[in-house]
Amino acid sequence: MLTAIGAVGGVVFTGIATYYGARVSAEQLQQAREDSAKESRSQAVTFSYWVEGGDENWTLHLQNRSADPIPLARVAMDAGTQLEPNPWFGRAVGPVVRFRMVTTRLAPCTELIYSPEQIDREIVGVGRMNRAKAATVRKVVAVAEVQYVVFSDRDGENWKRTTGKLMPWDKDPEIGSSQTFWEGQINDEPQVKQAAGCDSFKRAGLA
Repeated sequence: MLTAIGAVGGVVFTGIATYYGARVSAEQLQQAREDSAKESRSQAVTFSYWVEGGDENWTLHLQNRSADPIPLARVAMDAGTQLEPNPWFGRAVGPVVRFRMVTTRLAPCTELIYSPEQIDREIVGVGRMNRAKAATVRKVVAVAEVQYVVFSDRDGENWKRTTGKLMPWDKDPEIGSSQTFWEGQINDEPQVKQAAGCDSFKRAGLA
């Protein structure tokens, strides 16, 4: 009788131990996944962009606050324009243009600042009605919105940052963006300065 009770007790103990062992393993696995996700985003979360000013005096800022370079960043920014006189366009008030820019200048702890002087004045039509047409921008009068920045981190992973969102990205960056009918370029000739909050990296010799 005692032997039977002991056997039952052993089975119960083994079952409880197995249950808690499985629970601990599951929690450890979940923690490992969370740690891995946090690590994979550790550089991406240090990248930011913003626009200051307005009308004709705006500046576009790209900032990398990490101790590693961001190898590549692609920007899409919509802005209102005024055009040089053009016989087919017929008016100086120009369209909203999607200006694009690619940079490899985001070194560790670096802020890049772009201004209207970096806008390429030649724009082209890409929509059905304006395809193959060209025009010359007299000035960019206002930044409507930075649609997105797609960038690569130190591990070669791609990320897409929009206003308030950061997500892994392996698709066409235009997915989910409003389509414009004119495109232009921002020349990659920014003012370069040290990013805010990087003094500790500098003192440690990491940037």
